[in-house]
Amino acid sequence: MNASLTQEIDGRFISGGLELGFRQSTSTLAGTYRVVQTSTSHVDAIAGVRIWDVKVDLGVDINDRPLFTSDGERGVDAIVGVKGRTAIAPNVSLSGWAMIGAGGSDLTWDFYGGVNYEVRKGFDLSLGFRGMSTDYSKGSFKWDIIQYGPVLGATLKF
Repeated sequence: MNASLTQEIDGRFISGGLELGFRQSTSTLAGTYRVVQTSTSHVDAIAGVRIWDVKVDLGVDINDRPLFTSDGERGVDAIVGVKGRTAIAPNVSLSGWAMIGAGGSDLTWDFYGGVNYEVRKGFDLSLGFRGMSTDYSKGSFKWDIIQYGPVLGATLKF
């Protein structure tokens, strides 16, 4: 995820601008173990690692005196959780996951819930909602963020 904010200042005694940006990437590598299986549902236990990397940039220009600073961190967290899926109608299912962990960060969590439509055998379209958080602090660097919103996806199984 990349995001930035820019604001220009044009006043009588002060002029310049402010620019703030950040970049975050997160990857999860996990294994699952099926703990419940029925003809229409399953629940899996999850264990693995989440790798995250973040960089923050701040630039200030006041009366043609630019100042720029940048900082970032990366870490690896151990995670555990559950995920599952259940059919609610022909070609329609509900799915979700919940994970929590720590290690490189003080705390990380991730949840998802959605509805899936099987377009054809091995190809699903999904619509859901996801929330994800990382809480990290070391020295003067603090990254405590919660990101959430709608998710649109496609799954190809082979």
